[in-house]
Amino acid sequence: EAGLQATLQAVAQDLIHQGMKLKRGSYHFTATSDVQTGIRGRICMDIQGLLMEGARRCDEEPRLFEALPSLQMTFARGTKPPQQQEMGEATARLLKLALAGRSLGEIIAQGKVSAFTVRELLHHLCEAGVLAPVAPELAEVIPLPKSGQAAVRARGLGLRQPAAAAVLLLL
Repeated sequence: EAGLQATLQAVAQDLIHQGMKLKRGSYHFTATSDVQTGIRGRICMDIQGLLMEGARRCDEEPRLFEALPSLQMTFARGTKPPQQQEMGEATARLLKLALAGRSLGEIIAQGKVSAFTVRELLHHLCEAGVLAPVAPELAEVIPLPKSGQAAVRARGLGLRQPAAAAVLLLL
């Protein structure tokens, strides 16, 4: 029950954060003690705290995107050892995925927490020296042939496919 409550609170925080990022639209919030049909339980949360957390996430998100900009980036072991006793379950799970060579995008997909929380926890691990971000490698640049005949030779078409060779020579 406690795990379910924590998960529901995390989902509520993430939904408020996503809603605050919307540029247009409107919403209606009704505070009530009635539970609608089909809803199993309630989430006991302070609405003001929930809104403040959403605002904090909106403020922090640009900084996290600047620190961890690419979903293709990976992480290496940092200079400091992890303090397992100080880590929560989610942080330990994300650290394990990061040290296994997973990219940020893969960690977000497999992390079992929101994308914001993944970036925030990984950023804290990087600041603490436990992880070091590794920028993704640039794509290999393949030079283009300089002439139509070189293109034909590069593709191995030769005279076996005269129509394709003629089109390439006209280029």
